[in-house]
Amino acid sequence: MALRDEEERILAEIEHQLAEQEPALDHRLDELRPVRFSGAVLGAGAVLASLAAGLMSMIFGAQTGSPLFIVVGVLLATVVPTGVLWRAWIRRLR
Repeated sequence: MALRDEEERILAEIEHQLAEQEPALDHRLDELRPVRFSGAVLGAGAVLASLAAGLMSMIFGAQTGSPLFIVVGVLLATVVPTGVLWRAWIRRLR
């Protein structure tokens, strides 16, 4: 769940105050903080993974003569990336 701009500003202010008052604790929390991936990186990863899975499914379906795998592959290779890109475009318009 994304935070609103006001909430992000308040959290950044609290973090800045903590860093000034307790530098040792701030340093320790920085070490414990998990690595964050941006939405763009996660979206690109989802698109690439979906394309790869879709292509593999289509190849498998073509080799075995299974139309079900071909259809699933086409859907994975087209619908999922389109949905991710569409969602990113809609969010950018807001």
